[in-house]
Amino acid sequence: MKANEFDLLLRRLDEGDESALVDIYNAYGKKIIGVAVSIVGDIQHAQAVLDDVLVLLWNKSKKFNNIVCPDALIYDLARKSACTYYRKYIKKSKRDVSLDDESIADSLIQSYDEGNVDYMLLISKLNDTDREIINRRIFFKSTLAEIAESMNMPEGTLKWRYIQMLHKLTNKITSRKGE
Repeated sequence: MKANEFDLLLRRLDEGDESALVDIYNAYGKKIIGVAVSIVGDIQHAQAVLDDVLVLLWNKSKKFNNIVCPDALIYDLARKSACTYYRKYIKKSKRDVSLDDESIADSLIQSYDEGNVDYMLLISKLNDTDREIINRRIFFKSTLAEIAESMNMPEGTLKWRYIQMLHKLTNKITSRKGE
């Protein structure tokens, strides 16, 4: 969307025109959801972030004047709203490596050792970087700090990716056991 078109939508919001909100939703809803899913992890939470962004635009449209790059503004609002939502509503245990996360890793190893799960099939669904992280951590017993250093990745980023992968793999194992 061009800057002048976006500015007109904001001015319509200033006047209380609800159809302008619908137009913003139609133009940016999928982009906001995409950003939000990458941060909060699922579509239901991402939908709540989308709602937060639209309410923010509705309530504060007068503060946004002469926006040069509407896409950048929307991306920034979506990212900040998703991060706030994540901190506020997503459990801390999903953000930090805890004993629960380590027990998940242990159960993955046990399932693999017992032949209950085709580990290689599950791991093959991950991208190369994530596959390397999981293999180094679970099977080579490397610390997250060691992996981060060797992969030239911030430790916090690596920790977050590791936890996300553990939860994804656990969900896949659970769904396979139910089949």
